[in-house]
Amino acid sequence: MTGCPKEAIADSTVAAHTLSLEEWAQVPFTRMTDQPLNLLEQKPIRNLEWETSGDGFVILLVPRFRHPLLIRWILPLLPSSPYIRVRLDALGSLVWQLCDGKTSVNRICERLGEENGGDSDSWTVRLAEFLRKMERDGFLLVRPVGD
Repeated sequence: MTGCPKEAIADSTVAAHTLSLEEWAQVPFTRMTDQPLNLLEQKPIRNLEWETSGDGFVILLVPRFRHPLLIRWILPLLPSSPYIRVRLDALGSLVWQLCDGKTSVNRICERLGEENGGDSDSWTVRLAEFLRKMERDGFLLVRPVGD
């Protein structure tokens, strides 16, 4: 069996997980368009109902069921709320409130730097991971700049 030496495989695996800030910014979000998008230029928009707790934290209201038949037939039989309540921490709450479809990811990074110390570049990777998870779960949508 032919193939790459173990060192080459190990090096390629490590290289795949160590991206620079510029490379992270270029990883595509493609949910609302077929074309890759530059993350820092995008304007995320909320895709869930939410509320604010008394202490200022955001609580996401995630539907228990999304399929229409489950909503119609199973949900009325449950004694609990139709939502799962997900409480965000202080940083998540700030980011969620800024995801209004008008504020770019670059501006969100700047605000995180202003309010929590550090420059916007130090927040880029952390914010990118948070937005990717929220977008993957359907909590956020990413709007291209021109929209």
